[in-house]
Amino acid sequence: MRLQRHINGERIGVTPADLVGSGGEARVYGVAADRRLAAKVYHRPTEAQHRKLRVMLADPPEDPAREQAHIAIAWPVDLLSMAHGERGFAGYLMPLVTEMRPLFNVYNPSVRRQTGRTIDYLYLHRAARNLSAAVRALHGRGYVIGDINESNILVGRSALVTLVDTDSFQVRDPNGTTTFRCPVGKPEYTPPELQGKRFATIDRTPEHDRFGLAALIFQLLMEGTHPFAGRYRGEGDPPPYESRIACGQFAYGNRPGPFCPAAIAPPFEVLDPGLQQLFLRCFEDGHAHPSARPDALTWQNALADAERSLVTCKSNAQHRHGRHLSECPWCERTKLLGGRDPFPGSFASDARPVRRVAAASLLPPDPAPIRVSAVPALLHPNAGVATAAFPASVAPQPPSWQAAQPITASVNGGMAGALPTPTLATYRLTDGGWAAAALFWAALAVASAPLGLPGVNVMTALLSLACGVMGWRARLTRPGAGRWIGAAAALSACGSVAFRPLTEPPLTGAAVFHAGTGSVNSLSFTRDGLRLAVGTGRLEDSSLTPGEVTVWETGANRLLLTPERASGDVASVAFSPDGSSLVAATDSPFGAGEVVIVNASAIGAYRSVFKQRRPIRQVAWSPDGRWLASAGAERLVRIWDARSLQNARVLEVPGEASVLAFSPDGSRLAVGCGSSQGSVAPGSISVWDCATGRCLWSKAAHGNGVQAAAFSPRGSALATAGNDGAVCLWEPETGRLRKRQTAHSYGIAALAFAPDGTQFATAEARQTDAGTRHEIVLRDAATGVPLRTLSGSPDAITTLTYSPKGGLLASGSRDGSIRMWQFATNRSTP
Repeated sequence: MRLQRHINGERIGVTPADLVGSGGEARVYGVAADRRLAAKVYHRPTEAQHRKLRVMLADPPEDPAREQAHIAIAWPVDLLSMAHGERGFAGYLMPLVTEMRPLFNVYNPSVRRQTGRTIDYLYLHRAARNLSAAVRALHGRGYVIGDINESNILVGRSALVTLVDTDSFQVRDPNGTTTFRCPVGKPEYTPPELQGKRFATIDRTPEHDRFGLAALIFQLLMEGTHPFAGRYRGEGDPPPYESRIACGQFAYGNRPGPFCPAAIAPPFEVLDPGLQQLFLRCFEDGHAHPSARPDALTWQNALADAERSLVTCKSNAQHRHGRHLSECPWCERTKLLGGRDPFPGSFASDARPVRRVAAASLLPPDPAPIRVSAVPALLHPNAGVATAAFPASVAPQPPSWQAAQPITASVNGGMAGALPTPTLATYRLTDGGWAAAALFWAALAVASAPLGLPGVNVMTALLSLACGVMGWRARLTRPGAGRWIGAAAALSACGSVAFRPLTEPPLTGAAVFHAGTGSVNSLSFTRDGLRLAVGTGRLEDSSLTPGEVTVWETGANRLLLTPERASGDVASVAFSPDGSSLVAATDSPFGAGEVVIVNASAIGAYRSVFKQRRPIRQVAWSPDGRWLASAGAERLVRIWDARSLQNARVLEVPGEASVLAFSPDGSRLAVGCGSSQGSVAPGSISVWDCATGRCLWSKAAHGNGVQAAAFSPRGSALATAGNDGAVCLWEPETGRLRKRQTAHSYGIAALAFAPDGTQFATAEARQTDAGTRHEIVLRDAATGVPLRTLSGSPDAITTLTYSPKGGLLASGSRDGSIRMWQFATNRSTP
């Protein structure tokens, strides 16, 4: 195939070798050999595309960046057609744009840290202002973007922007008889009146673009947070963006709704008051009246006013904030995020000074884009991570964990004043009276465990013993059978305490920190309990912002390591038994899953073990270090030899496998199957022999799918939980169901056994008059009966794990927060 281009009426031949780029199913992008133009060659060009581009060539918009020698709108400049007897339109040429990044690489602080960009809040205001100028230029010439989103906007180092993929814009011919519509759109930036509509049949208007423009400006100034993202307080799973936008559920608005701002999102007050009013106009007033949405010129003027009100933080010159704030919000967010600065001035290594230029000296007349600084130095993306630390106000230091005192403190104090003093021996009671007293205290000692009163349990057992002793002494003067009853009751009460010292372990308050910006999907302690691995998911706002694996030091409360970033969600992480490596399950934005090995002590690349086309939900490392296992959307579970990483076994299971649990000796693997909606297969639990790949038993369980499973530390019980809100205890050898407890909740998302095996924790969500309550329930390991409830998480709890030796219970939530509860261990598991 040979192409030709038209320059001033001349036809100049272009061969495919003259274009450097990649081919696709629908189109080919390339760069002309002169490196000044980029080419787009359609796979199957149409006459409508040809006519549309001819209209665009005849009436280009005025580029607002012409005075800065920059291209703000990558408008078509020429056509490509076939040559040498071949007929037909082939594509078009446009200006070549280099050294620019997609908008989502700029507004998200996690990606900024990875790319080493030194960006401040003034830069983000200026980029939003330049974006408004480009949109204003297009609307002024009668064009509508239609598919406005973060991927079609590029940003340079000096905050200049470029709009690309202009051939998808909505174009009207000069006669006004034909409209070449924009047939595509992204739901996150589509206004409520167009949600669920077929774009190819709708004429877009500037009011539709104004909604998407406001959403992008919001993300630029709010750390990538989408205006309709937030913590869901309703029942079930949160609805998608389409439903939220269609219903006008602006998380930061004045109207009541099921969404409130996420805990780790910047507060709405960080925005300039004038900008706050514009966002309310767009997302609340503009919900029913699109004409109320601010236009691009209004945004330009408001952003210029907000820029002039920015002041520099006294503690960090890279922090700029509005004059209306009394304290720097970015310093506070640095503490909230465990030392991760949203606007770091430099990184620990490869850091070079950044020469700054006063913004006022480079301000050209509006609406032209403007430069604010010299080119920032490129910094190493992973440098400085090892020294990030929690601030003292957030760090979970052991003394601060005494904030939530155990209930025994007040109960003990109240009962101590009413107790008999040592003059008890002078009371003239018969041995029958002493027996009655011993029975009373023994009954209270036994009943105190399910009531959640461990201190009363111990105290009443001692009182029962004292009464039994006094009854035995009474036999010297008044013989009778009561002494035997009292002695038996006393010994029974004391025995219940002696043999069940951790029925209710004393727990202190939870220390809270944030491991990342996405949902915490998985937690894993090392065997010594000194390090905690965290796997987080992609941001709800952007499927292109990946999750990450981080390693934290629990004793010093600081971030140790952030290895190279995964390509998508990190669904599951697990430490190797020796703590030297991590296995992680990741997926791409397009749903492909991968099992990777990560060095747990140094920054390094992921080592890929296995890839598949569907997501991988969980990975597990056997306690003896012999096996690795993965489970996912496919009805297959794979087991590898951990030393050679060779595929040892492929298990065919009855449904989507999403839960894995190795037995303590590593010889058996429990697999939980089903679907969260129950549409693929009913929930089932099965146990497999790892060495032979033989199924030992399989049972139906949790009709809506098994969500969690765990062996007890000694391997004598297997606990499962599901979306049906039930907890089941199974006989591991035979599959016999021992106990089934209904939790009366929406479902149980996570389950973990305590190190001593006397209890296990479940993550539950239940409906109350005040809304959905997310809590951790501590349950008796033998019966599944609830012992105590730990609350405080504002969002759904997604994962639980106990530290094997560190005396910690850690929980991760969908809002990116981690809570760590400290408990006392009275004995260890053999």
